[in-house]
Amino acid sequence: MSARPAARRLAAAFCLAACLGAAPAGAQQAQPSVLEDPVVRFQVNRGLSLLYNVQFEGAARLFDQVDRLHPEHPIGPFLKALGVWQLILLDLGDAGHDAAFFAAMDQVIARADRRLFRNRNDFDAAFFKGAALGFKGRLHSNRGEWFRAAVFGRQAMGYVLRVARRDPGNPDYAFGKGMYDYYAVVLPEKFPLTRAIAAFLPEGDRAGGLARIRQAAAHGLYLRTEAAYFLLQIAYLFENDFGESLRQAQWLRAQYPRNPFFHTFEARVYARWGYWDRANAAYAEVLRACRERRRGYNAAAAEQALYYLARGDMAYGRYAEAAARLAQIPRAGGRDPHSY
Repeated sequence: MSARPAARRLAAAFCLAACLGAAPAGAQQAQPSVLEDPVVRFQVNRGLSLLYNVQFEGAARLFDQVDRLHPEHPIGPFLKALGVWQLILLDLGDAGHDAAFFAAMDQVIARADRRLFRNRNDFDAAFFKGAALGFKGRLHSNRGEWFRAAVFGRQAMGYVLRVARRDPGNPDYAFGKGMYDYYAVVLPEKFPLTRAIAAFLPEGDRAGGLARIRQAAAHGLYLRTEAAYFLLQIAYLFENDFGESLRQAQWLRAQYPRNPFFHTFEARVYARWGYWDRANAAYAEVLRACRERRRGYNAAAAEQALYYLARGDMAYGRYAEAAARLAQIPRAGGRDPHSY
């Protein structure tokens, strides 16, 4: 695995941490949030379950129902953007969905701004605008556009921690603060170049942040899956914790067995800690899914599988087999994944 994808992931994580760095002054509204509406909660959770299982059409129908229930509310285009985001995650090397993603997030921001014009303390507007700005920053960081990522991250500051202030005991609302508290400590320690930026942000709390993320992973209504995914990333990239990495990867796989992103991540966990028999079995299954044209198992997944299967062959001294696998990767560029 090259250093470039790791750098993109770390930059995205720091951008997200910056997005969660400060909260505005001022009283908060007592008006209920759409996130607390039981009908919305039911529809969104059903839709997210379908979305994470790459059942995009079913998720879109449910999200459209939410948008019709709350026209002109930013939740509608935000949910639409999440669908595009899942497509992007399946192959970060493909920028073909970027324009649709940015357009949907711009619509979120436009709807939020109209609400904020009427009420500067509108909780939902602040929540979705901060989230939209943060997501835009994350995608720019994935594309190596560091200045734009920093701009959007900075713009998001002042919105997102208002969520935690509304109800600190709510695991979904506390998730953002947990993310900030953790990354604000870990990233400057691990990457000294980030210290100049961190100096302008509030102090973090590594243990407290991790506890809040775990709370969201255990009890969150909307963000449980995202929290589990970030626990997986944290354990994999920063804590060097095989047991936690495997727990979260296996939970995500059990919940969303059709998700290629979680499938390949579980396989990568095995490879990261040298469990090559398990890694080989998992990546062989990924490659089989690509050949069977299962949804989302694209050329990027096939190439990753071939690369790690080759490493597994080398771990067992099967050098000719490893060379044969690696030879398929450059030749297969641009072809359908079932041709691997």
